[in-house]
Amino acid sequence: MANTTNTVTALFIPADIGPACSAVTIPNNDDALFTVRDMIGCEYVGRVNVLSIIREGIGMNTDVWVDDCGLLNDSPVNIRASIITGQRIVGNVVITGCTNKGGLCDLKFKSCVREFLDILNKTAQDWIANGYPTGRVH
Repeated sequence: MANTTNTVTALFIPADIGPACSAVTIPNNDDALFTVRDMIGCEYVGRVNVLSIIREGIGMNTDVWVDDCGLLNDSPVNIRASIITGQRIVGNVVITGCTNKGGLCDLKFKSCVREFLDILNKTAQDWIANGYPTGRVH
């Protein structure tokens, strides 16, 4: 069942590896993507899928909202988002839950969200230690 409240809970993943990921609230209306755009800090948002193994781990359909023009500007690589999508992602991202009809819904993890984020951060640190580029893409 779709979320019928006025807001949905999502996850903000900053491009900088230092700050923690955090829960954010997005309006569940026509302004949702404008809010996501402002949170990410971009002009145009695009939708990217997570890897199927990540979707299974989360336990629901998700959308990853990214800076659609991030590769064209001076955005830093978002290693955590790159890990969960399987492609190079730059800039901040927001992950939302997604209904079967493509609408937004609360992002809910089937298991412990803390464990998921700890594993994600550890993997990102391993990638950095092994030379994954963290700087600008230009």
